[in-house]
Amino acid sequence: PDCSPFGFKLNLEGTKIVWFDGEQPKDIVVGSINHIKELARCGDSAVDVLDYLDMYPMNEIMPDGAGFDVNNIQTVAFARRKEMWTIFREEIIPKRQHSVMIVDGLANFCDIMNWQEVELVMNQFMTVANRYNMLVFVLSHLTRDGEKLFGSGGTRLSQLASSGVKMGIYGQFFRMGSDKLRYG
Repeated sequence: PDCSPFGFKLNLEGTKIVWFDGEQPKDIVVGSINHIKELARCGDSAVDVLDYLDMYPMNEIMPDGAGFDVNNIQTVAFARRKEMWTIFREEIIPKRQHSVMIVDGLANFCDIMNWQEVELVMNQFMTVANRYNMLVFVLSHLTRDGEKLFGSGGTRLSQLASSGVKMGIYGQFFRMGSDKLRYG
């Protein structure tokens, strides 16, 4: 059956998705993807998500000698970003098997309140997209009113992104809609 639970169809053409998650462990992400497939009644149930997904949980990455502390969020984000780029350089680039990169969420990899840092990180993602011909999804949270991306960095992300999708919770369900689509 035709399947597009997010409003578009993604043809990986035999390539894979690389997912860097700063919030959830691997089993939660894989379980969520399987649940989406089940709810949307799409995909071959015999196909294992891990056949097309390389997922790297970054939620346990901390700076050397540091535990989680509200005062060192910037240091944690830097350590996660450094580890993400090390994995990308050492594992993803040499394989040349990936056409999609998902980064969940931006605030886990940079200081979302720092406009310049967000721009630096977004420029790195744009370089990856262009140099390696990859579609890059960067997830970020909305403000409480659901009207804009969180932080001054969220504003910059919105300006730099080619497209955007808003996802909101309505009762027990999530609903997605297009927020911005620069290229139609």
